[in-house]
Amino acid sequence: MNEPLVNIMFAVSGIFMLAGVIGLFRFRDFYLKVHCATMITVGGVLLSLILFSTQTPNQEIRAKIFALILLMFLTAPVSTHFIALTAYKRGIRTKLRKVVGK
Repeated sequence: MNEPLVNIMFAVSGIFMLAGVIGLFRFRDFYLKVHCATMITVGGVLLSLILFSTQTPNQEIRAKIFALILLMFLTAPVSTHFIALTAYKRGIRTKLRKVVGK
């Protein structure tokens, strides 16, 4: 792959991770924090793993990275959904203000 393109994509991955970490510290609402944690996993880590797999010459390592990508892509959003659903059922409500006029 083209090296400047890889560097740009790694920077985008870092921006996803940085935005997620900032969101974890700034947001007070549980549901927004869960969203930020998923954004770090799916947006940042998975993009980094995809780039690592394109840069490695070893096919065995590439296959293992793709298996890890598939596992993370399938389990991270689903587990986040169930965590948020369980929190909602246990009575954890959002701390957002009500929108005026609704």
